[in-house]
Amino acid sequence: MANIALKSQRLIGGGLIVYAIAVTFYASDLHSFLMTTSFFLLLYGISGYITALLGSMILYVLLRPAFHYMCQRWHFSPVLSAMLLSLVVIVLPFLFLSILLINRISYYADNTGEIMHGSGLDFFGAGSAYRTQHVGAGL
Repeated sequence: MANIALKSQRLIGGGLIVYAIAVTFYASDLHSFLMTTSFFLLLYGISGYITALLGSMILYVLLRPAFHYMCQRWHFSPVLSAMLLSLVVIVLPFLFLSILLINRISYYADNTGEIMHGSGLDFFGAGSAYRTQHVGAGL
């Protein structure tokens, strides 16, 4: 920015130094505006990841004592401690939940009649052809 002021003083004379200083201030305002705009656009771009970042910070705060206990008391390496804690806290609960969900889905896939009769709907029963003919005729 100082180069602009020096060049215009040498080339044009003393009368336009004020103009060169104004251009310099305008450029710095433009620079700060562009930096602020870029910052907010970046925040908007990573807004989908903010919950993950907050969750990782919460997990760090909650698991930090256990991590240090494993490293200092049991002399585990930090990598091994982090892997064991992530296995116990993240992987195993999701594994157990998925096993429970798979068992329930397979049970209902084998017993679809229980779903149909339990809900009061008889889609494939004896009266289904009669109902579809009369409902279709009403259209």
